[in-house]
Formats: sequence, structure tokens, C-alpha cells
Amino acid sequence: MQGRFAVLLKVLFIGFMTLVMLIPTLFIMNLVNERQARRQEATDEIMKGWGGQQTLSGPVLVVPFLVQSMIVNEKGEKTARNELHYSYFLPDKLQVQSNLESQTLYRGIFKVPVYQGKVEIEGRFVKPDLTPWNIAAENIYWDRAFLTMGVSDLRGLRETPQVQWNQAQVSFEPGTKQASPFDSAIQAKLPPLDGTTTAYNFKMTLHLGGGQHLAFLPLGKDTQVKLSSNWPHPSFTGNFLPINRSVDERGFQAEWKIPETARAIPQSWIDSSSELYLPNFAFGADFMLPVDIYQFTTRAAKYAMLFILLTFVAFFLFEIMSKLRIHPVQYLLVSAGLCVFYLLLLSLSEHIAFAWAYIAATAGTVGLITAYLMTVLQKKSRALLMATVLTGLYGYLFTLLRAEDYALLMGSAGLFVILAAVMFLTRKINWYDIDQNKNIVPEAAPVVA
Repeated sequence: MQGRFAVLLKVLFIGFMTLVMLIPTLFIMNLVNERQARRQEATDEIMKGWGGQQTLSGPVLVVPFLVQSMIVNEKGEKTARNELHYSYFLPDKLQVQSNLESQTLYRGIFKVPVYQGKVEIEGRFVKPDLTPWNIAAENIYWDRAFLTMGVSDLRGLRETPQVQWNQAQVSFEPGTKQASPFDSAIQAKLPPLDGTTTAYNFKMTLHLGGGQHLAFLPLGKDTQVKLSSNWPHPSFTGNFLPINRSVDERGFQAEWKIPETARAIPQSWIDSSSELYLPNFAFGADFMLPVDIYQFTTRAAKYAMLFILLTFVAFFLFEIMSKLRIHPVQYLLVSAGLCVFYLLLLSLSEHIAFAWAYIAATAGTVGLITAYLMTVLQKKSRALLMATVLTGLYGYLFTLLRAEDYALLMGSAGLFVILAAVMFLTRKINWYDIDQNKNIVPEAAPVVA
């Protein structure tokens, strides 16, 4: 009875110590979040001077018009009121072609992918038609029409853009939110529109810089976008994926074709509508870093409790099967060594490649624990067996981190194999007939001459 009670007490102790080790694990997770926040601060500082994530919208043709109404006051007096409104027209055809040169900028130890290059935009507008809204011809200000182009971060413009509007050349100026459907935009005052021209061709070139992300809005009745860059790690995002793409170590090329029927955006409207939220239809590419060390470290730290528990189970089996007594302090020191692994991984991966950081952290942790266990387990063979188990676990974890799509499957299969191994090794143990005082005898200490 005494042996069974001792075993039960040791099992409860293992469970308690596993829960206690949640505390350093949580500290490690908080440290990862803190480092992520510092990286974001460094990214924001770089973007502030270079140009941030960009979304290009448009161009959109804007035609002002006058709305006349009568206001009756409390005394029954009528007063005429004139209000200026705006009508918006999207291109009948829109073609965008961009070739961007990417590079990596550093702020301390943190790096941010940025780009710059030319964005060539051309297309055609058909003659604006305001008759669906019953606007009188004399109330339409054709001579005040302008073109607006949404650029989410104007700091990324390297030159003042110009637009070729039929035969005229017009420069863009800073836009105003009052007349533009975009929060950040530039606009160009157009030559007076006349009633004889049925279509207007336009062409412009934006010298643009930005970082991490570039997106477009499919505002043409037929939109075609071609994007290429020397960045080899793109991620295509948004509501539309490219119909053609190629990615290799030299960079990527992508092409989108979006017809009017594939987007829920009207070709024309009047005034800004709260229901017309254009950014919902954006698409483009993210310029990603090949390895997000903080994401990988976070995922690795989520397995910390499993590693500690498995190590405790291995120690417990040594006690049961090898007639050893392992003190609770020794359990604690080994679990602390396992937690230090994640600190090593985080700090090293900020300076060297993640794979090498993982190898170095694994070698340091396994080496430290093995050297310690050579005395604790009293035999070199036992310590080497434990080192083999730990090395296998860390190798298994690295495979899980790399295989994102199959992580759940591999994790489930791995746990099944581990459980099967424990059940196999303990299948002949009679748990009702364990007496630590009788069956577990500490080995004699070596005699010192």
C-alpha cells in the first residue's frame, strides 16, 4: 500500500509541476509578443520615411452638378437654395502594368521589405451620362470636371504624376476628401468636357514607393493588372487571385483579369454612398519575409508543456523500471532547461537564420541536460538514451513547424506513437504491487579511495 501511495504521489507531483511550468511558458509567450511589438515599431518608422502599404484606386472621373431646391421657413417664406453635388464615373477599360524593384531596409536588427518602381495606368472613359438622375444640362459643370486617383500613402509618390487626357497633358494635385470617394487621393483638373467627344483616353505613370503590400481596386468595366517584381516571397491576397503567376528565386510575375460581372461596383453614382465601400474589392500581393521567426517561436512554445510532460514521464519510467530515485528539484532543473530552449531560439533567430538558430538552441539545451543527467541517472548510457529522446522530440517539433498544412495530422500521429510506446514499455508493470522501499534500491555510491 505504501508503494502504491508513493507512486500516486509522484504522479500527482508530475501533474502539479507540469502546471507550474506554465508560468515560465507564459512569460516566454509575452516576450515573443513584446519583440513583435518592437518589430512593428521599427517597421512603422521605416514606412514613415519610405512609404507604407499602398492601395491604388482609380482613376475616377468626377463631374460636379448643381441641385436647386426651395426652402420654406416657419413664416411660409420660400428661399432658393443651390447645392453642389458630384457624379462619379468609372473607366470603361483599365489596364495597369507595374514592375517593382524590391529591397530590404533595416532598423536595428529588424528588417522590412520595401519596393519602388513605375506603375503605368491607361484606359478609356466613355462620355459621362447624367440623364438617369434627371440632371438638367444647364446645371452640369462640364468645365469643372476632374480626375481623382486614390493613393493610400501619398508619401510614396516619388514624382508629381501627370496624366495624358486625349491630347492634353495635365498634372495631378493633392485631392480633397469632400469631392473624392477615397480617403487619400490626388486629382487633376481636366480640360472642359464637350458634348461631341464620345470617349476619353487617358494614360499616366506613377513613380511609387511602398512597403510590404501593394493592392489595386478593379474599377474598370474590364480591368487587367500585370505586376512583376524581383521579390521571391510574394503572397497574393484580396478578393481576386491572379489567373497567371510565376514565382522563383528571381522574383514573381502575376496577372489579373476582372470583368464587370465579377465585381459588385456600379459604373456610376452620385455623391458618396456609405454602402459603396470600395476597399472590400482590393486585390494584390504581400511582400513577405521568407520566415516569420516570431510566428515560428510562438508555435514552438505552444508545445513546451508537452515536452516538459514527456520528459517527466521519461524520468518517471526511469524511476519505476531502473530502480532510481529522482528528486523533485532535479525534475525542476531539467524542465527549466527545456524552457531556456525557447529563449535561446528567440534570441538567436533574430540574428541568424531560423534553422541554424533552432539547431544551436537544440544542441545547447540537449547538451546541458545530458551533462547534468550523467550524474543524476548514474549511468552514461541512460543519459545518452535521454539525449536521444530529446533530440528526436526537437527534430519532430522542427518538422511540425515547417509542415504547416500537415501539422495537425503529424501532431496527432506523433502523440499516438508516443502513447503507444509508453503503453508498450509499461505493459508488464503491476501497478498494484509496486513497493518503492522494496523494489527500488538506489545504486551504491562509488567508493572514493
